[in-house]
Amino acid sequence: AFLVFGALWIILSDRALTSLTSDPETLTSLQTYKGWAFVVGTALLILFMVMREVRAREEQEERFRRLAENAPDLIYRFRLSPSSAFEYLSPMAEALTGYPPEAFYQDPELGRELAGPEGGSGMPLYTGDLQDLKAPQVVRWTRRDGTSVWVEQQEVPVFDADGNFLAVEGIARDVSQRKDAEARIVEQAEYERSLLVS
Repeated sequence: AFLVFGALWIILSDRALTSLTSDPETLTSLQTYKGWAFVVGTALLILFMVMREVRAREEQEERFRRLAENAPDLIYRFRLSPSSAFEYLSPMAEALTGYPPEAFYQDPELGRELAGPEGGSGMPLYTGDLQDLKAPQVVRWTRRDGTSVWVEQQEVPVFDADGNFLAVEGIARDVSQRKDAEARIVEQAEYERSLLVS
């Protein structure tokens, strides 16, 4: 579109100027003004196109932010270099862990401390081996108030254009009700087995 506009401008404006005057000095002055008009017009067109692109990206980012902030799952991004830190945690962090996102931003090790005293995996799951990121894992976290929550985590590695491992992006979902139901099924099966043996 811009190429067509430029070509039409040159052809039509030159014809218009030569039809207005045949005086070489006046024609030179008018062509100078025409050139400046083209520069200003081009700058405005580029500015309009950049502003439209920026607006489209802002709208896309806003849609993603709303999606992430309203999701029932905890969504996070953990940067590995130059220094390890959480770059994003959705507001669900507080409901799931008892800690607001700001606490994780201030203390990047807080995510690992969720594993509690019995060990296990915190957030992120990644411990230096990409095998950690292969499949969803169900782990038990200790909330801020000391209660436990079962969480299913899925993480993916993030690489730059050169293949350098930059970050981990993940989703954590509360699966406590599912784990409780599974435990009740096992207990019921063991109870029934004990009745058959007796």
